[in-house]
Amino acid sequence: MNLSGLSEGQYYACVQGVDLLEQKSAWIASTQSLLVDLNAPTVARVYSPLSSGYVKASDVLDIVVEYNEPVFVAGTGLELDLNLGAPNRSAIYQSGSGSTSLHFRLLVASGDNSNDLNYTGINAMSVGAAAISDLSGHSAVTNLPATGDSHSLAGQNAIVVDTTVPAVPTAVSVPASHSNVLNVPVTFTAGTDSHFKQNAVKLCSANDCSTSCTSALNGGSPVTIAGSNNQTYYACVRSEDQSGNVSNWIASSGSIALDNQAPSVSGVSSSTADGAYKAGQSLSIQVSFTESVLVTTPSDIKLNLNLGGTARQASYVSGAPGNVLTFSYTILAGDESADLSYVDNASLVLGTATIRDAAL
Repeated sequence: MNLSGLSEGQYYACVQGVDLLEQKSAWIASTQSLLVDLNAPTVARVYSPLSSGYVKASDVLDIVVEYNEPVFVAGTGLELDLNLGAPNRSAIYQSGSGSTSLHFRLLVASGDNSNDLNYTGINAMSVGAAAISDLSGHSAVTNLPATGDSHSLAGQNAIVVDTTVPAVPTAVSVPASHSNVLNVPVTFTAGTDSHFKQNAVKLCSANDCSTSCTSALNGGSPVTIAGSNNQTYYACVRSEDQSGNVSNWIASSGSIALDNQAPSVSGVSSSTADGAYKAGQSLSIQVSFTESVLVTTPSDIKLNLNLGGTARQASYVSGAPGNVLTFSYTILAGDESADLSYVDNASLVLGTATIRDAAL
């Protein structure tokens, strides 16, 4: 017996026996059902599990074409064309046969860019040598929702593909060649990028931006970074965009030496040989410092010597900039000392002069 006029749906066959006296048995249902499918499967939506966000080169991009009923894929060549610049690129079918969701995948490559990822048009899904059909054997409709439709990839997600590296920052500088403060303000002009996110800034002991560097800080110019005492640094800056693309590090043209400790006297000696000296002869005395020093008003710098009851002073003659300052004294009549030395620990007299290191 054949039945006709059925609409789409799932049916069981039911049979009832009737005898000549019109007595009826109970209805008996078939153990299996029959699915009546009159229509070809169509695409309900296209989306990405990524939801929304930014992707860059080497990221994996997964896209799902969802049908209104389970479909089966046979053969090869099923692809989805995406608007990723010139030329456009295709995501390749991966899995999903027997379900409503066909999964496509693309490995993002350098040169792929899109401000709002979508497929190229309603005919963007090309089957190649493949075939898509439902359980009833109907060939699936491969037309996709219009690119401006809410069920399109761009309508379901907001994905930016950006493989362009930001421009490097410029005019990176530190404020001075020396500093007695360990916090270094770094100024620069940020690199440009259509999806700019932030700058990373660090201090390094060499202008290769990789040797003995501090941890990087993020921020706009100026960024203040703490360094370590008695270290010389170059400032290094790079740009980063929302996708995670980063520019090369760029170093400041000059370096800065950090020194927050004042120089101190480490010793006093004489380059004049041991022995006895008389009036008219000169003595050379050296005052050593813990680091290189600079002097101002050098004519005021004196060193008090123990030469009897009369105050005598050796005068500064040379050494700055450097670690050792040299003083000279010409012996006068009446000067006496069994073992020449300075008077006390306050014997280095500056007057209006200064002795300092290069730190500002």
